[in-house]
Amino acid sequence: MKDLFQEMTDGLPLLVSMHDRTGDKFLVNERFCEFFGVTRDDIFGQRWQLPLHPEDVDTYQSSFRACLQERRAFHGEARVRTSGGEWRWLESWALPRFGTSGDFRGMVMASVDVTERKRAAADANAAHQAMRLQQAHLEAAYNAIEDGVIVFDMTGQVVLLNAAEAQTYGYPTVEAMKQNLDHFARVFELEDMRGEILPTIAWPVARALRGERFEKLKLRARRRDTGQTWIVSFSGGPVVDGDGRQSFALIVSRDVTDQERIERELRASESAFGKWPILRPR
Repeated sequence: MKDLFQEMTDGLPLLVSMHDRTGDKFLVNERFCEFFGVTRDDIFGQRWQLPLHPEDVDTYQSSFRACLQERRAFHGEARVRTSGGEWRWLESWALPRFGTSGDFRGMVMASVDVTERKRAAADANAAHQAMRLQQAHLEAAYNAIEDGVIVFDMTGQVVLLNAAEAQTYGYPTVEAMKQNLDHFARVFELEDMRGEILPTIAWPVARALRGERFEKLKLRARRRDTGQTWIVSFSGGPVVDGDGRQSFALIVSRDVTDQERIERELRASESAFGKWPILRPR
């Protein structure tokens, strides 16, 4: 059995070991010996113990013992110390072995070094957390701005906006307004100050997605579902990356409905004032 085991497993990149009914190893392959810097004679019986990390030893061993006792498959991960003294992650699988008569004979285990995968996952998680923190800071800054701020990706999907934007246009939350351009085309109608309805391709966001820049573009906006209207001053343009390629479209909007009303009333007052000769300035 020993010769057959070595013949079948010594060329594998996996760490392979066979355990008896008590869980002790009695056969290991060449890769196992190289990884831990031991010989096959060192492994036999209880003379050598797997060098598990102190933080992992209890969980790993108790799980393996439970599987051994219940004669079921085992799967676990743990840090182990290599022949060079480095702590590396191993992922292990073990299956119970039974004789021809059905008697339990122990477990056969295969392990693989997953340290790089763990590091990559940790790096990705750290990057994700940093990105979330950066986005949280950015959203906090956006929410401190009184004007509405909204960012679209190149597909026309909203990826970021502030509370002022959502509140102005009748959305209960910021998340509720994270829609795409098709949604806004169904909900809103835009027209210029002469009363001409604009097609979607002429909307500020569509222009910004095409790389156009504009400032203080006044338009009338109306929600089709509620009938609510605003006069809005739009500014915006493309957001480019370090290579000069456009990645987003940024729109800043200001509700100038009250300002327009006041200016209109002032103009009306001035016109009425001019109609009274006695009140005309000499």
